[in-house]
Amino acid sequence: MSSLHRFEGNEGYTTQMFRTLSHSGRIAVRLGASALGLISLAGCQSVNINAGNVAQVRFIQASPDAPGIDFYANNAAEAYNVGFGYGTSYVPVSPGTYTIQADKADTRTVLATAGQGMAIGQQYTVLVGNTLGSLQETILTDQSTPAPTNEISVRVIDEATRVGAVDIYLVPSSGKLATTALLTNLTNLTFGTNTGYINIPAGTYAIAVVPTGTVPVSTTVTLLSGPQVGYAVGAVRTVVIIDQQVTTTPGVAAFVADDYDSPSS
Repeated sequence: MSSLHRFEGNEGYTTQMFRTLSHSGRIAVRLGASALGLISLAGCQSVNINAGNVAQVRFIQASPDAPGIDFYANNAAEAYNVGFGYGTSYVPVSPGTYTIQADKADTRTVLATAGQGMAIGQQYTVLVGNTLGSLQETILTDQSTPAPTNEISVRVIDEATRVGAVDIYLVPSSGKLATTALLTNLTNLTFGTNTGYINIPAGTYAIAVVPTGTVPVSTTVTLLSGPQVGYAVGAVRTVVIIDQQVTTTPGVAAFVADDYDSPSS
């Protein structure tokens, strides 16, 4: 099952981001990726679903002032009341072309839409971001295969609306921020930036975010200092940078979505 982990501000803690959301007594996520099996359809029909004959899609809400969002794929409900900073596991859908609609929760008031063809065996992320007055919906194709030998693949998406350009450091467990090299692809990220997948050695890393151009020293105040997290060989992750929910000083939060893990990890 896909999961999401939140790293917020400079608090140095992490909480599990995935949860089942409820809406008027209904289950928010129609079917998680780990629950592939038989789904009952109208009229006593059934369809055999497995990873080889479906596409999979998950939903992330990154807009700091938008309400809870219900997601529909070609008018079929897929997730209910997804709030800011939350996301779902992967949901299986039949291959085809979809219009994904983001509606205000418990209404059919359309806030944003986007279209995407979804292919067998592929994974997709529907990301809603920006402020409510300029809400944007983006559909991303996720990496569903392992990173190269002895490496992990990391993609960073900047959805923070309240800070300017940032540099992102992946600080190894053996080092410190001040001695960590800044990867070229993780510098000067602005709102809407998608770095694409970057391959780095597998290991344990902490995410640190600073304003672009900051030369880190031991006393540097970061926008985000995450905990050390281990990533197994072959792992694939998407890191979404978002606004910090409650803040008295500038800061950002991040959540890390699991795109792929080796079956042996």
